[in-house]
Amino acid sequence: MSQHNVAQATLPDRSDSSLVHLSDAVTFQWLYDGAAYMIEVKNSRRDTIDVYIDTSLKIVAEWDRSMPFHSLQDISSDDFQMTPYLKARLNEVLTAMSESGMDGRSIIVMSDGFAGRIMQVLGRFFAQQSKPIIQDWVVDRAVGEEKLAQIMADR
Repeated sequence: MSQHNVAQATLPDRSDSSLVHLSDAVTFQWLYDGAAYMIEVKNSRRDTIDVYIDTSLKIVAEWDRSMPFHSLQDISSDDFQMTPYLKARLNEVLTAMSESGMDGRSIIVMSDGFAGRIMQVLGRFFAQQSKPIIQDWVVDRAVGEEKLAQIMADR
């Protein structure tokens, strides 16, 4: 665990499906009665990344292991880019997921530009480390939402 305080990440109850602003650049919402969640990250400032990663770590720590993990993560903003700090913090999440034994699927929405393509290449590298969490990369949030809806319907 990093020097960051995962307990500071405040999430609504899983039965509350309202959209919550965790910061000026991070929004969160429980979906499908708490069986999945959506998080949108609008930039890669250090404080934004801390909210994003601390929230992710809290979710991993509290996830019911009898349920598959499902998320829609929207990092499609042009202001969101891979930074050394983000990469280091993502490794914390990957380690926590690997150690937890959780399985499931993350759908990641990224930009359609050059930065998005670089994120996808780096994301494939991270995906190899996060097995058995399957990662689907899409460039259209509506497509991601449809994929998640299909996954949830098939469960």
